[in-house]
Amino acid sequence: MIINVDSVKGANDILKKIKKEHHDASHNCYAYIIGKNSEFIKYSDDGEPGGTAGLPMLNVLVKNELTDVLAICTRYFGGVKLGGGGLVRAYRASMSKTLKNCDIITYVPCDIYSVVISYDIWSKIEVRVKAAHALIFKTEYLEKIHVTIGLKDEHKTDVFNIINQALKVKDAFEYFKTAYVAL
Repeated sequence: MIINVDSVKGANDILKKIKKEHHDASHNCYAYIIGKNSEFIKYSDDGEPGGTAGLPMLNVLVKNELTDVLAICTRYFGGVKLGGGGLVRAYRASMSKTLKNCDIITYVPCDIYSVVISYDIWSKIEVRVKAAHALIFKTEYLEKIHVTIGLKDEHKTDVFNIINQALKVKDAFEYFKTAYVAL
């Protein structure tokens, strides 16, 4: 199984639960990579010969450039000894097959801005702003419309131009923060 996690504590909590649930398994091997820059990396062979389980699982995660994931493979010994090479192939294949059934979510850095626009102007440019790849996170309909917009670097200039030209101002945007958002 491959599970999204955002902290080492979260990964350890899940591992405890899985080990308790599968307490009679021969092995509960795992690998995880956590952090936007892969700050926390760990794997365990859980009693399998060194480097034959957790490391091949970790290599699959690294090869697929994944982060904030915990991979766990629970094995019940079936009486057939696979040998070191067989174990490596089995754990690697298990992770690769599991990944094919996963929905991979890509998070990208996005600058979040707010802008206040009159109803008439927003009705004229909303479609163009969305077509320019702005992510509209929130729209509040008050005396004027308060829009919270997410912009990737490559789309900022286009969206800024559309809105600033429509409002006939130089800079209508108020920077809020940079966040990682799912695409």
